[in-house]
Amino acid sequence: MKWISVNKKVPTKNKKILVYAPNNDIIGHILIGTYYPKNKTFPASWTVYDFGGSELDGLVTHWMELPKAP
Repeated sequence: MKWISVNKKVPTKNKKILVYAPNNDIIGHILIGTYYPKNKTFPASWTVYDFGGSELDGLVTHWMELPKAP
């Protein structure tokens, strides 16, 4: 698996993926998250699975599929 730039492609809506946010110093740089595309009500967003469901809008630079479970 390789990291994919968000400038080249975004993941499928509502799918859990790995996200890379190099400028996120609060909860880590590599996290499990979900991408939500822009709709009539909300702008596109990246949400990660931490204790509060943090949004990393503008911080995610790359993403990749989750590996298969062992």
